[in-house]
Amino acid sequence: MDGEPARVVSAYAEFLGGGGEGCGTPDQPAPAAVAGSGVGRLTKVEVEADGVEGRKLTVRSGQTDLTVAVGFASDPALPPPSVGLTITGSNGWAVTSASTSNDGLTISRRPDGSGEVELSFPRFPLLKGAYWVNVFLLCEQGIHLYDRIEHAAELEVVQDGLEQGVVSLPRRWSVNGAPASAVSPTVPTVAAW
Repeated sequence: MDGEPARVVSAYAEFLGGGGEGCGTPDQPAPAAVAGSGVGRLTKVEVEADGVEGRKLTVRSGQTDLTVAVGFASDPALPPPSVGLTITGSNGWAVTSASTSNDGLTISRRPDGSGEVELSFPRFPLLKGAYWVNVFLLCEQGIHLYDRIEHAAELEVVQDGLEQGVVSLPRRWSVNGAPASAVSPTVPTVAAW
């Protein structure tokens, strides 16, 4: 396939993950990798909203701290893997993603190839709606898929205001050239509507 690198990588990852074989589910993560196997497996995915862990969580837009903890086992003879995450809308479209490889983080592992990472989203900025958290264990460059758990958690995001769209972006208002003083107490950089 030729084209924009991001699209090629995405298509390749979908191709590699094609069937359900080898993929974990939230209830039964894939078995741990065996040393020398040339692969990696997710061993733990826990999603928490303000310290409450679960598979279906209520999240308050702009207020709740969301945390995803991921454990994995990998072949210690290979370079350390990377961990990726997507948050998709109920329509399946990716709303956002993050990965250790894209963010320039190399994961330190134990001698047996196991490790853990945690990703936090302070004051979760997505607006009202239903979303899914999906987690991926990838090669060190974030290209080759070792394992995935799709729909690891469902997020039901609620909000106080009438803001529309998918995300509340940080912003500042000014009135007649001077900074506006009416600032929302829940999102410090966002002025109230």
